[in-house]
Amino acid sequence: MPGLINAHAIPAFLRGTAEHLPVWDWLTLHINPMHRVLQPHRPKRRQWLCYAESVLGGTTTVVDMWRFMEGSAKAAEEVGNRLVAVPYVGEHPEYNYFDTLERTRR
Repeated sequence: MPGLINAHAIPAFLRGTAEHLPVWDWLTLHINPMHRVLQPHRPKRRQWLCYAESVLGGTTTVVDMWRFMEGSAKAAEEVGNRLVAVPYVGEHPEYNYFDTLERTRR
């Protein structure tokens, strides 16, 4: 079914965290700490809501960037949305909470 494409999905649980901050402050105050504590089972639940809202608004394809994209893929499948998954990858000592290149290849 044709529909809109969201080329930069924002997870539902990040809404309302950035409106009052410059982007760098938002990244360091909200995004990086969230990455450090995110557990593998969390993205599916939260992305399900994001993808369901997308479908209700006429969006049938979502490009999403996050960690543990397996859960996001399952959520998109359940909702009936197309997903282009772009896992965060970073092999840098300060960003050791990102997926490694090897895990992403698998």
